[in-house]
Amino acid sequence: MNDDLLELAHLKVYYWIAIICTLGCLATISIAKGFSTDYSGYSSNSIATQVIEEIKHPVDFVQHCSRTIRFSELQLLRIRDIVGLPYGWVLYMFFLIPNALPAFGLVTLFEGVGRSLDETPE
Repeated sequence: MNDDLLELAHLKVYYWIAIICTLGCLATISIAKGFSTDYSGYSSNSIATQVIEEIKHPVDFVQHCSRTIRFSELQLLRIRDIVGLPYGWVLYMFFLIPNALPAFGLVTLFEGVGRSLDETPE
């Protein structure tokens, strides 16, 4: 019984460490990239034109989804640069948090697979 509780506690700690590392890496990468670019001079129309020219795909659904994701990323960068330091960056980091959900899902998936492989039927 105690071993099961200890294993559950280890699993929860592992999830939190994985999430914190993922958010830390995303934040570090975005900060490193962010200092070299300035999107405050762009307008919504220029961003839309840039996205349409950049992203081409033969499947319409994939093209629309890719363009939407890229447009929202560029708009977020634009808002970050218009608001400026520190509030723009705080807002930008807040909106990066949903990007960690797929990473959390992968950690959960692989941990579940590892646990099912470790358990042997008796």
